[in-house]
This record gives sequence, structure tokens and C-alpha cells, in this order.
Amino acid sequence: MNSTHTKADLHKQIKAHRKVIKNLTREKDNHSTRKPFDYGKLANVCMAICLTISISLSLFA
Repeated sequence: MNSTHTKADLHKQIKAHRKVIKNLTREKDNHSTRKPFDYGKLANVCMAICLTISISLSLFA
């Protein structure tokens, strides 16, 4: 076992990551309350990505 990473250090890292995740989710909630998320735009982006992937696959396959 590596002596540089003790259990306490790992617990500290996990706590820090949880705090970051919590802050990110809180930010997301704030954004969703301010302005409804545009799912149409997201769908268009996904479709464009999928189309480019399928076209490039059919060209190079």
C-alpha cells in the first residue's frame, strides 16, 4: 500500500468531489428555474452529431 495516500486523504478527496458535484447540480437547478432548458436545440445538435458520425462511418467503412 502506498503510504502517500492514507484513508483520511481519500476521504478528504471524496468529500471534495461530493461538494463539487453538489455545487454543479445546484447551479443546474438555478439555470433550470431561471430559463427552461431548450430540448429542441439539444435534439438538433444530437441529430447533427449522429448524422456526421454515420456519414463518416459509411464513407470510411
